[in-house]
Amino acid sequence: MPIHTRLILLLIALLMSFPGWTQADNNTVYIFSAPPRETMQVGKDKYDPVARYLSMIIGKKVVYEHPGNWGVYRSRMIK
Repeated sequence: MPIHTRLILLLIALLMSFPGWTQADNNTVYIFSAPPRETMQVGKDKYDPVARYLSMIIGKKVVYEHPGNWGVYRSRMIK
């Protein structure tokens, strides 16, 4: 994995470990998503390993979810 990718993942892990994130119970599942530039299967193949890695780093469940289309992605990002 390239160093810049590792640094980005480490930053995400650090941000997710702040106190506001730790108030969630152990059953909380965090959604990791990405812009829908690829098909659902290609997105799953590409980003599932990232979600598993984040789960391992922060000790909380992180799953990849493909947004389906740009409209859904946009509306979820502004929530």
